[in-house]
Amino acid sequence: MINQNLGSGPTLHEMPAGTSRWAKKFRKIVRVAGGFGLVLVGFILALPFVPGPGLALMVLGFVILSEYFPFARRLVEWGKRKLEGVPGFKGRTKREGSEPGATGGAGEPPGAADT
Repeated sequence: MINQNLGSGPTLHEMPAGTSRWAKKFRKIVRVAGGFGLVLVGFILALPFVPGPGLALMVLGFVILSEYFPFARRLVEWGKRKLEGVPGFKGRTKREGSEPGATGGAGEPPGAADT
């Protein structure tokens, strides 16, 4: 099975056929521990007078945990619904003209750099 996401590895359910049961369990344990670790570090960095990307780390941790825990999945879905109400936020929809080759560089129309 070819994974379309270039930056991420196979999910737990897409592991190669020869992967042992223990390797799958180990991968799950590492992902869950990493997700909780990101939430914890994000919480610490989100405290007042502590600089850092606390909320972003918490969101990333909950996204990782949402694959395994219903509470995290509900929280991520709730956040998506709240973001849909924000003016200017369109989720994963492509902006007009965002296709490759649609602009000639720094926001110029195609062919404008040639003249």
